[in-house]
Amino acid sequence: LITRLNGMESAFTGQSDTLIIPHRDTPGVIATITQALALYGVNIGNFKLTRPTKGEMAIMTIEVDGEVSHDLVALLKKQPNVAQVVYLQAH
Repeated sequence: LITRLNGMESAFTGQSDTLIIPHRDTPGVIATITQALALYGVNIGNFKLTRPTKGEMAIMTIEVDGEVSHDLVALLKKQPNVAQVVYLQAH
């Protein structure tokens, strides 16, 4: 169980493919990311958001069912207010 990322609370096991997305805490970022996942047919198994301070940097950890394509990762990286996208494959 991973419980901290970059000094922020988190909670994921690594038993499923996982996206780790540090981003600026602004309206619409979560909706943009989850909409992109839906468009690519990726189902969310677990979602955790950590934001120590409103409006500052936050981290999404999203455990997914199945694999995430390189094209989707590239699309997520291009989204406004997304600082980075790390894709951890469980297998």
